[in-house]
Amino acid sequence: MTTKLPLQRARALTVAGCVLVALALGGFLFAQGYQVNLLDKALYEAAQRGDSAAVINLLDRGANPQYRSASGETACDAAEKIDRKDIVHMIGIYGGCTAK
Repeated sequence: MTTKLPLQRARALTVAGCVLVALALGGFLFAQGYQVNLLDKALYEAAQRGDSAAVINLLDRGANPQYRSASGETACDAAEKIDRKDIVHMIGIYGGCTAK
């Protein structure tokens, strides 16, 4: 039998609580007619970081390549900013990069 120290237990409960709050908020927004898709935001962030493996993985899993961040940028815009033509090309294959 393993026992957790009080601090470890508190951290575990905090993480679990954050997950529950996120799920509840997502459910509320969905019920209000908002589409909440964490894959889309993760795609944008992966493109922003230049993480090509994550980008292709997220696109394969159904992330929306046309998702816009709060600032109005797409994953393609983020990849172009850091000059990652390979990522721009990948996103383009999935219909995310349109000619400007």
